[in-house]
Amino acid sequence: ARALQSYGCNALYRDFTPDFLVALGNDIVKEIAETTYVNDNIVYTGAMHTLENPGKFYLLPHNPYTDAGTTAAYLAALDGHKKVYLIGFDGNSTETFNDNMYAGTNGYQLPASPVDGIQWEVARSELFKTYDDTEFIQVTEQGRVTNPASWISCPNFRQISFRQFVLEADL
Repeated sequence: ARALQSYGCNALYRDFTPDFLVALGNDIVKEIAETTYVNDNIVYTGAMHTLENPGKFYLLPHNPYTDAGTTAAYLAALDGHKKVYLIGFDGNSTETFNDNMYAGTNGYQLPASPVDGIQWEVARSELFKTYDDTEFIQVTEQGRVTNPASWISCPNFRQISFRQFVLEADL
């Protein structure tokens, strides 16, 4: 069995050190490149950022063109994990409120910024369909958030609570 590994994205490195980090936005990539984080950790990014920062980043396999969260989940599936737990993929409660925990910090829009989540919906739906032999499990506080119909219709997608995650992942 594969070990439990963590794949995170962007500013998560400020608070947690995942096994693999994906950074895609210009501002956040620049921020990470200026830290010592890249010396001891694996950080994936696109070709342009890899070339601009020699020796600091790893090139994303197959250069997917999508958001950092979906890319992190893609890497987990590409690496052969058959269960991918999606933590922090709660979506936004309204189209006019950005509830990202890093909203308003470097590389992120302000909390009051309009959010159009359609690109995330489409990208994740495609990911779920592409890796149909991988189970994608959204972990939320109560395990009951409203999700797009395109996700719910995927037989390899489900959601669970934090408590269920602790039990299921045997943490």
